[in-house]
Amino acid sequence: HWELLVSPRRSRLDCEAKQWRLAADVMNDVALVLELLAPAWPRAGPALLTLAAAAKCVVGVAGGATRAAVAVHQARRDNMADVAAKDGSQETLVNGAGLLLALLLLPLLEGRPWLTWVVTLLLGTHLGANLGAVGALCLPTLNRPRLRLALGGALRGGALRGGALRGGAPGPHPHGEGGDLLLTVPGPEDVNPREPLLPGFSTRLRLHLGAPLHRLVRSEAEFRKALECGTEDYIIVLRPSQGWVGVGLRRGAPPEAPLRACAQALLLEELLGPALPPRAPLAAALRPLQRRLRRC
Repeated sequence: HWELLVSPRRSRLDCEAKQWRLAADVMNDVALVLELLAPAWPRAGPALLTLAAAAKCVVGVAGGATRAAVAVHQARRDNMADVAAKDGSQETLVNGAGLLLALLLLPLLEGRPWLTWVVTLLLGTHLGANLGAVGALCLPTLNRPRLRLALGGALRGGALRGGALRGGAPGPHPHGEGGDLLLTVPGPEDVNPREPLLPGFSTRLRLHLGAPLHRLVRSEAEFRKALECGTEDYIIVLRPSQGWVGVGLRRGAPPEAPLRACAQALLLEELLGPALPPRAPLAAALRPLQRRLRRC
């Protein structure tokens, strides 16, 4: 059952819609190339066609799920049906135009193998257009990559344009009234263009949210150390040498606990990166913590 194939990633098809939409487009083009190569190698033809069919099955699942996520973003006036109808009519028009173009090109390609570079040109154009369309999406919600970029921009003193942490309006000074520190938080229009569009390249460490306790700690000393990086609702364990950070949730924790734990884990991950610039608002306060984290 194809659900078994996508079950480890199906929860990410919604929050990482841009990445998996582009991945589905790439897999679709790979399936088309395999179908075109099958007649040239009769012995390997069945294997190539099988791989192409498997790739198209994954494309159907990932493409349909990400299309729904993008349609929800585009339905700004709660007009989901209208957006879906326009998307379907546009797809029908494009498929009809592609069929007519194929009927015109096939007689020209017959007996002229050197003209097959046209297929490569069309595939490159298709991937470039999809890359530009996915990159142009400006989603106002936060997922793990966008949250990490927003936290990084805030910690590094407004390296990206954005608004003050309180109220969303740009602050003229790094400190507000009464000496309160104001951090410049990047907005969606700043974070989205920098979001990685390939799955698996969005974070330095793999984040295991809701990991079991026996996987996070192996002794009482490690458990006490983990309590220092958490609260009564969750604990956070950093394993930079193993390439992951784990979050353990208390049974019965409130709904906002996973969000806070994820944000804190990504914050610690960001501190494991390059040193904060000297002019960053929290550079002096966080520099000792950065040195401690790098010795983990």
